[in-house]
Amino acid sequence: MTSTIEANKAAFIRDAQMLADQRTKADERAPLHRFIAELYRHVPPDDVAERGAADLCGAALALWRFAARRQSASAKVRVYNPASGRDGWSSPHSIVEIVNDDMPFLVDSVTASVNECGREVRILIHPILTVARDDAGSVVGLDPPAGGLRESWMQIEITREPDAAERKALAARLEAMLTDVRAAVSDWLPMRRALQAIAGEAAAALAPLSPADIAESVDFLRWLDDDNFTFLGFREYVFPDAAGEPQGTARPALGIFA
Repeated sequence: MTSTIEANKAAFIRDAQMLADQRTKADERAPLHRFIAELYRHVPPDDVAERGAADLCGAALALWRFAARRQSASAKVRVYNPASGRDGWSSPHSIVEIVNDDMPFLVDSVTASVNECGREVRILIHPILTVARDDAGSVVGLDPPAGGLRESWMQIEITREPDAAERKALAARLEAMLTDVRAAVSDWLPMRRALQAIAGEAAAALAPLSPADIAESVDFLRWLDDDNFTFLGFREYVFPDAAGEPQGTARPALGIFA
C-alpha cells in the first residue's frame, strides 16, 4: 500500500507534468511526461514537496532545454541562480546542471569538486536516460527502440553563490574535471591490458631477482587487475641501454596525470 508521503509526492509530480503541458508544444508532451517522472523518481518526498509543482515543472523544463543539444563525447555544464522571470523557476541555492555520457566516477568526482571549492551539495538529482540525438546533437526522443546513448543528466543544488565570476569558475573547474574523468574511463581497458602484459613479461623475464620475489610482484600486479584498483593513469619509462632498449621506445601515456 502506498504511503501518504509517497502519494503526495506522486501528486506533485502529476501536477508538474500538467503544468509542463501548458508550457510546451504538443509533440514535446509525451517525452516530457516521461522525463519528469524519471527526473524525480529517486528524489526524497520532502525535497519534492519543498519545491512544489511550479518549481518542479520549471526545474525539469530548464534541464530539458539545457540538454536539448549536446556535442558527442563532451560534457555540457552550467552553474546558475534560477529566477522565475528568466528561468521559469527559482531556488534559494545555486544550481549545477551537467549533461554527459554515462560513465563511472561521475557522482563522486562532481561532489568532490564542489566540496573542494568550499561549497556543499544539498540535493543531487541524477537520472540516467537513454537518449536519441540527431547528427547535430539535438534530442529527438527518449528510450528509442534501437540504439540511443546512455546519458547522465544531473541537476544539483549547492550552497548559493551570488558572484557570477565564481559561478563561471566553478563551471570551468567541473568541465576540466569531467574531461579528466573521460580520459581515465576511455583508457581504462588499455591500462588494464598494459598491466596484464607487464605481469606476463615479468613472469617470463630473466631478471637478477629470486623466483620468489618475481612471483610475489606478478601476484601483486594480477591482484590489482582483479578489480582491486582504480586505474587513473599509466606511464611507461624506458631507460636507455637498460636491457638493450634504445631511446624513444616509450609508449604514450594513458589516463590522467597531475
